[in-house]
Amino acid sequence: MSKFCGYYRLNKPEEYRETLDRGRKCVDSLLVALARPQDLREYPHFGIIVSKKVGRAHARNKVKRRLREVFRHLSLSGSNLRPCDVVFIARKRATRATYQEIESSVVRTLAYLERKMA
Repeated sequence: MSKFCGYYRLNKPEEYRETLDRGRKCVDSLLVALARPQDLREYPHFGIIVSKKVGRAHARNKVKRRLREVFRHLSLSGSNLRPCDVVFIARKRATRATYQEIESSVVRTLAYLERKMA
């Protein structure tokens, strides 16, 4: 089983800030996604924001674990995502969602953002 490696993650606050300020937005019932094209990279980079509004620590961590697992599956499946920075902001409803619902939400928002950035 492979980990969701660091080179698929947004690591610096500047990367988050740039994506939040200049990214294209897609709103879903579970997630808000912002993306911006990144021509200097080979892979898409993902970031996760789960605020305290979502719930207590165990609920926030559960959402983050599920999102990381979805990203891991996307990176291993060789999906044809263009190089971009994507930040996912979890909404309160995501704490009650199943893994499959979160996965379909991520795939749906990524497909929308892919069309929007083309």
